Amino acid sequence: MGPRLGPLRKTGYPNIKFKTKCNLLKHSAHYVPLGICACQIMNRRRKSPGILKRRILKINKMRLAENKKTAKHVKKKKGTSKANVQFGLVNAHSLLNKADDLEEQIVRFKLDIVAVTETWFVDDSDMKEACPEGFKGVHEPRSDGHGGVAIYYRDYIKRSVKPLKDYDSFEYIDVTLTISPRDKMTLIVIYRPAGSKADFREEFEEFLDSVKRRENLMIVGDFNLPYEDNVDREFMKIIQSHGLKQHVKDPTHVNGGILDLILSRPSDSLVKNVRVGDLFSDHKFVRCRIEIN
Repeated sequence: MGPRLGPLRKTGYPNIKFKTKCNLLKHSAHYVPLGICACQIMNRRRKSPGILKRRILKINKMRLAENKKTAKHVKKKKGTSKANVQFGLVNAHSLLNKADDLEEQIVRFKLDIVAVTETWFVDDSDMKEACPEGFKGVHEPRSDGHGGVAIYYRDYIKRSVKPLKDYDSFEYIDVTLTISPRDKMTLIVIYRPAGSKADFREEFEEFLDSVKRRENLMIVGDFNLPYEDNVDREFMKIIQSHGLKQHVKDPTHVNGGILDLILSRPSDSLVKNVRVGDLFSDHKFVRCRIEIN
């Protein structure tokens, strides 16, 4: 008996589609014996578990084991959770005409806190006008309008502003941020305009002595202290002697040089995943993750 080619058409000729399907199966990895139609082969495949089914069962077991491991891991860390906060830093060189750009950065990178130098704000109305939706702000303007620092933070975060001392070589704002009842940090934003580097080093060292005991301390801003493609060496000696680390490693200015810095104590393990992004003004937007233990 020859191979079954399926039911004949009314004309008496074989069904070409049926024959083609059988030929395709014959030339595939699964040989179709003569006398067995394609439908029989497909039915046999559906009824037999085969290698594929055994592999699926094995994968399911592996996934189940992985899920149990993950659940155990989460349960273990439940009592030692960490607050992860997305942070941004930029010299805006006048923020009022870049408020939309700031909001775009916040949305794009899901930022929770943004520190801004050279806001050029004159009063509180300028700060409120540039405030992104869902955020609050605090700032310290400069009398001539060409300076100023600000911090924008999500409205669920609470803040406490510390009294400021006057320094001739730099301006700053000092804030305690409470992300949750258990998670607090000190954020200090500094802007140093062009001037004597020696005077700044002396005043900044005095300033560090006054804040060195703060818990979860983070000092950021535009320090204007480039040394070729790195930060001023004498300044680096000062921050290292106070147990601080400088985290930004790539140039932050259009002309090169690391002008915008992020400082923290290595023992606090606050700063993670520092990234230098695109130009926002003549400065680039710097981002990192803050991890509060």
